[in-house]
Amino acid sequence: MKYKVSNINNKTTKDGKAYLSVTLTDPNGVNFEKVSIWSDNDAFEAIMAGVGEIEGTTVQKGAYTNFKGSRSPVASTPPPARPNFAPVGDVISKRVSEAQSRKEDGIKTSSIFRDATLMVSTMYPELRDDDVMTTVEKTTQLRSLWLNWRKWFDEKYDGNQADDVPF
Repeated sequence: MKYKVSNINNKTTKDGKAYLSVTLTDPNGVNFEKVSIWSDNDAFEAIMAGVGEIEGTTVQKGAYTNFKGSRSPVASTPPPARPNFAPVGDVISKRVSEAQSRKEDGIKTSSIFRDATLMVSTMYPELRDDDVMTTVEKTTQLRSLWLNWRKWFDEKYDGNQADDVPF
């Protein structure tokens, strides 16, 4: 059925959805007041463009009257395509494994340094108390012992050398 449009009021719901509240007059002269035409209806765009007559039907929904156009509602835009996260996952996986490797290297290094320091300080107490050696000689001797122990721990860190003793 064709309706003449009058008294156009542009409105918005609390949710932000736009609609028109209009008065429609059918060919017999019967007026339908406060008819809602929602923004997803094809008639909405036609009325906004200035068309004075629209074709469709009125539908009573409780206390409200809505207008349904003769064509299907305006098609909404399709949802955007899902992005491909596979390359991102590969990069993240690679970086996690690199970080894990650096973490393991850091643990190994700190363990080697700690153990070398403990060995030198425990096994060579004479270097702490000896008044015969000068400070420079003690420092040189400590550094040499510490480097030897550090090298030994570094070489033996990953393997199972229970029989390979340093002394």
